[in-house]
Amino acid sequence: MIYKIQGTIHFRSDDGLIWLDEDSCVTLTATTSRLLKFLLDHREHVVYRNEILEKVWDAHGLRTSS
Repeated sequence: MIYKIQGTIHFRSDDGLIWLDEDSCVTLTATTSRLLKFLLDHREHVVYRNEILEKVWDAHGLRTSS
């Protein structure tokens, strides 16, 4: 899925690609991409730290620390 942020930034969640224009593409790490997707998907309400840690890290076998 491609997200359009503030009308100028594009983010493709399938492969973590983010860009302003075709000449300025950057590929995010898997964790960073999952975090951005999670925040975009939940932009209509407050998300709590524990929910973010669980969905972005723990659910993918990564360990979190406090």
